Amino acid sequence: MFYPVAGVESCTVALLLDVDPVALVRNRRGPGGEGGALEQYVNDRPYVASSFLSVAIAEVFGTAMAGRSKDRPELASTALPLVATIAAVPSRGGEALLRQLFEPLGYTVTLTPSLLDPSQPDWGHSHYYALELRATMFLHELLAHLYVLVPVLDDQKHYWVGQDEVEP
Repeated sequence: MFYPVAGVESCTVALLLDVDPVALVRNRRGPGGEGGALEQYVNDRPYVASSFLSVAIAEVFGTAMAGRSKDRPELASTALPLVATIAAVPSRGGEALLRQLFEPLGYTVTLTPSLLDPSQPDWGHSHYYALELRATMFLHELLAHLYVLVPVLDDQKHYWVGQDEVEP
């Protein structure tokens, strides 16, 4: 976490999440980790917002998620004009799904689709978007929304659910 802008009127917090793709594969349990499948090593996990981002939000911003601030308690209880930007979110449901998730919560949603290959624009767009959310709300609300909704967009997860956990 670092602060590219930190002033009285404005503050930008950047959370850099560095996911080690090799470490994701080592000691992995479940069907995805067996057999040496190429998908284990070639995937988007280190590059897109996923359930890993939710874990990082909870770890780094736990106090803010609880609506508390030791140094500035008045800010924790004040609705603020907030902007959240995520450079790459997967959305197989496209732009419509992203809007359905965030607009009812009061966000102005700005989406920038990514090309499959910038050197081949005729190939079209991928299912990845740059996402910007704008709203005036409490910081803990924004963090909670990201914490819950980013994993909804994640087609994979970073933990294994056994068959016994799925069957009724």
